[in-house]
Amino acid sequence: MTVTVAGSGAATAVPDTALLQLGVESRGSTPAEALDVCGRALDQILAALDAEGVEPARRATSGLELHEDWETRQPGRGPVAYLAGARLTVRLDRPARAGQVAAAAVAAAGDAARVHGLELVVGDPAAVAAAARDAAWRDALARAGQYAARAGSALGPVLEIKDAPPPPPDARPMRLLAAEAAPGGPAVEPGETTVWAAVTVTWALEPGPGPG
Repeated sequence: MTVTVAGSGAATAVPDTALLQLGVESRGSTPAEALDVCGRALDQILAALDAEGVEPARRATSGLELHEDWETRQPGRGPVAYLAGARLTVRLDRPARAGQVAAAAVAAAGDAARVHGLELVVGDPAAVAAAARDAAWRDALARAGQYAARAGSALGPVLEIKDAPPPPPDARPMRLLAAEAAPGGPAVEPGETTVWAAVTVTWALEPGPGPG
């Protein structure tokens, strides 16, 4: 005889890394002009990041585009303007500084600057995931022990272990507070992230005391 149960568990952690998505968008009467304006605006943002102490290794261009500005097209004529854009991903070890860094970038590039998003993550999720798996194992073991006792048996050796898909994630997302709340830019609250794990385990059943 065997008993197979599914267990789940969770572990929480405060995000310690911010992924700030910045960008620039510019317009020009020719593709070359639009790209030139875009490049200069991007250089201004990079200079602001230098001033904020963000090392080049912690920032990466994540997108570059150039296309016609269709809103300026007139019947029977080609486009009269072009749009160029670039995106930059900035990795910050101190999430609380994300608002300050974003504000500095916007101040440097002006109307061309864009803030596309902010994601707060755990820089090294391995330890949190391991704790979640431990919790899932304890849950499975407790369930199996209860069923075995009710059947008048005891748990024997483990016959099979399957890593199961975890339940949907449960995260408390960060909040960007109003810009006027902090002179250096919007304040950031990291909140707390929950990592889930699930496991399905099969034990052999051995003779034990009578049914509980």
